[in-house]
Amino acid sequence: MSIGEIRLLAEEVTLNTTPSDFSGNTRIRITNANSVAAGTINVVTQKRLQDTSKPFDAVTNPYNVTVGTISILPQQTEIIGKLNTDTLEATGSSCKAVAIFDTH
Repeated sequence: MSIGEIRLLAEEVTLNTTPSDFSGNTRIRITNANSVAAGTINVVTQKRLQDTSKPFDAVTNPYNVTVGTISILPQQTEIIGKLNTDTLEATGSSCKAVAIFDTH
């Protein structure tokens, strides 16, 4: 198995309880930066606009559709594909996230 190559599209940020759409990027690499000894699992939630054909509006078109959730173990890394308007948020403050593009 060869090692996959990725291209970074942005600076790594901390993913926490404040939702982020990652500037419209659609592939996000997320790592739970907690130590294995700490054992803290982070849960990441992906949310979608009520109507994806319209822009965000807190009253008429909120992010109220949960696409899914994933539990990320300490030191585990996952890549999530999302729509450019979808948001991601995490239960803890130890998730690091960066927008990527696979080059292979």
